[in-house]
Amino acid sequence: MNIIDFIFYRSYKNEEKKWASVPKFHAVIQVSLIINLIILNIAVLVDFIFNFQFFSEKNKQIGLIIVLLIEIIVAFSVYLFYFNNKRYLKILTEFNRTEKNIIKKQNLKANLFIIFSIILAIILTIISAQINY
Repeated sequence: MNIIDFIFYRSYKNEEKKWASVPKFHAVIQVSLIINLIILNIAVLVDFIFNFQFFSEKNKQIGLIIVLLIEIIVAFSVYLFYFNNKRYLKILTEFNRTEKNIIKKQNLKANLFIIFSIILAIILTIISAQINY
């Protein structure tokens, strides 16, 4: 079981309870945000290691355009990944058949993964700001 697939499943199921017509797109957006956060963390690490200065003051506008393009590409890729050949239905079926205690463990792993990614992004942003100034 993949954590990203579980995040898709969880988001889909939560949104399905609220709005029956849009759970697919809500799940795609949530997974896209997580993947973009991971890409941001990697970009900041690469910036530290190789001193590319993606986020320097002089590259600010170009960096913003690149970030927006990456976000759009990731969202479109996630959409194609889950909806091409109706892969999302296979994931929903797989997790619906899974035992409740395994779902609870997956939920904990997904929450820890998201929290760790957010904390890492905050720490790396603070460090980057300190280094660049």
